[in-house]
Amino acid sequence: MSNSDLDSFGSFVAVWKEAFAKILTQLGAASVVVKEPGPDTGVQTNAEDADSVHAIFAGGGCLAGRLQLSAAKTAAVQLAQLLMAAPIDPAAAFTETDADGFCELLRQVAGEVSLVWKEAKGAPAELLFQTEAKERAASQRSIALSIASDKINDLVLRIDADAEMERSLGADQNVDQQSVSSEDSGAEAAQPSALPANVELLLDVQLDATIRLVNEPAELLVAGRVVAKGEVVVVDGNFGLRVTEVASAAQRAAALSLA
Repeated sequence: MSNSDLDSFGSFVAVWKEAFAKILTQLGAASVVVKEPGPDTGVQTNAEDADSVHAIFAGGGCLAGRLQLSAAKTAAVQLAQLLMAAPIDPAAAFTETDADGFCELLRQVAGEVSLVWKEAKGAPAELLFQTEAKERAASQRSIALSIASDKINDLVLRIDADAEMERSLGADQNVDQQSVSSEDSGAEAAQPSALPANVELLLDVQLDATIRLVNEPAELLVAGRVVAKGEVVVVDGNFGLRVTEVASAAQRAAALSLA
């Protein structure tokens, strides 16, 4: 995809479609189809906030503003189950572990979107996960995506972009203007995200991440603490970890302890 192709919200959504298809295929789904549901499909795209989960991302580099992805909990739980290689059960109760798994899957998809946008624009591009929200925020542009595969059927996610994000998608930005370091991008992205006080102090903390293969499943360690478990896979000739179990929020927070 060339730079001239990336000049609108619609083009941005097209990249998200490709990224979802790629990541879900890597997670073991087959015949993945990601599309915009038509008006006559009967697919519900506006679930009540009490029955939905929302993840907020902040743009960095040539992407600015905020992006929110929302899904009904019945859809989010299936995507979390797919990430963790668990049996797909849309009727399962939505737990904190499922919320973590859903957000982790979105992080992986957002990472793929950032990579494609960066390569096409020739400039740094980041989508940094900020927080899980309890309700859907106001947006400038929004669109629904329907996701289906051999394992899941007609799951709907909504992508909402604020005005600043929409402007950045259509802006004519050159490489010199965007040649910022990843640290600068992270700092800029943190400003509009309304993060809790003092959390910016953690953005520049560097922690070692390793994979321990002694046990089965393999363990992902950050700062010597287990934050996830999974299966070792090979993707495009590189070793990776397919996450099947995510540590709880309290356990992950403990990995940041400098004591």
